[in-house]
Amino acid sequence: MNISYEHYRVFYYVAKLQSFTQAASALMNSQPNITRSIKNLE
Repeated sequence: MNISYEHYRVFYYVAKLQSFTQAASALMNSQPNITRSIKNLE
């Protein structure tokens, strides 16, 4: 399994901010992309 550093970065922001929407805003990305990254980690 090859997981990129970016997926862990997304996970960190979601956990820190406790919100997919706020993490997306902080990472300057869309909420569906954040959700997809978390799903890939699962």
